[in-house]
Amino acid sequence: MKTDELNSRHITAEEGKVFRRISDQVMFGKEIYLGYTYYLNGEKLEVPLLELPEHFEEIDAPVEDEVILDEVTELLPDEPVEQLPDEELADEPDQPQKVTLSDYRALEEKVAKMMELLGIN
Repeated sequence: MKTDELNSRHITAEEGKVFRRISDQVMFGKEIYLGYTYYLNGEKLEVPLLELPEHFEEIDAPVEDEVILDEVTELLPDEPVEQLPDEELADEPDQPQKVTLSDYRALEEKVAKMMELLGIN
């Protein structure tokens, strides 16, 4: 963990690391501008807490381009895979498609936003 020489409230994680708040295990990025937090564990605090560098730990950054699903890896043995009709395949590029961890997380965020907009929780 490095502290900015010009701003002691700005901390940066080492290469390949990100910050995680120790108290509630919420993951942050590779740099944080420390200030007051008003929520912990999804609950509003009566008195805001001034965050300190010791409230965070450095952990290995998640792998964003790890392939979760591709056209080669078998999902489950003997489980049939549904094929798209030929007219739908014509629009697809000839290269194999992959679903990465970052694709999955982006989709999760979109679904959560849609559910929020629809009032479904």
